Amino acid sequence: FYLSSLEEMGDLEATIKGIGVSGTLVYVAMLLYTAWRTWRLLFLQPPPATASRQQQLTLPAKKSFHVALLISALLHLSYYAKLSEGEITTTSFSLHLMALWTELTAFSCIVVVWSRVLNVAKEKDSVLTYVIALDAFVLVWTLVVICLVIVARDDVDQWVSSSSQPFIFFFLVQALALLSCCLALLYHGIRLQYIFRNHPRWEPLRRERRLRIVLRINA
Repeated sequence: FYLSSLEEMGDLEATIKGIGVSGTLVYVAMLLYTAWRTWRLLFLQPPPATASRQQQLTLPAKKSFHVALLISALLHLSYYAKLSEGEITTTSFSLHLMALWTELTAFSCIVVVWSRVLNVAKEKDSVLTYVIALDAFVLVWTLVVICLVIVARDDVDQWVSSSSQPFIFFFLVQALALLSCCLALLYHGIRLQYIFRNHPRWEPLRRERRLRIVLRINA
């Protein structure tokens, strides 16, 4: 029994290290790509005077999206690099939780971008208030869970695996927040599709041209 327990512990440690190595590789690639995209948005965009009304409205949200994604990649990379050594520390796990929140923030920015694309003429941005409130609520709960992780720093593994109610509720809140963003994107996507299909110049366009137009919304 003792030997089998040691073998299981060895297999678990190898699995954790494998996940850490895989995650490190993924987020190194993500970090490089988002760093390049962020640099392009910050330094290679046309001056505001020459930008269109739509670009002026959507560019801040696009910049926020790439910056949030860049920070998320950095935080995740710190967590998975430690995980590749077979360790889960209080600091690395707290960074992982903050990385999940920054991912939500990045996703929320896309909701703002699509909303502003649809409401350029009306110049209203009511969705921004809801997005800020949602992200702020999730941030507060994330900080609460991080404080609980710090309190349980002597054994983070046991605290996470013991079905701690605040920890489970954190992922429930995270999932519901992402679901609300998905529903908002679905709503805006259906509206965009309706506008495109009913535009008199849309139907004669070739498929490649249509695809380029759609992709430029998030470019």
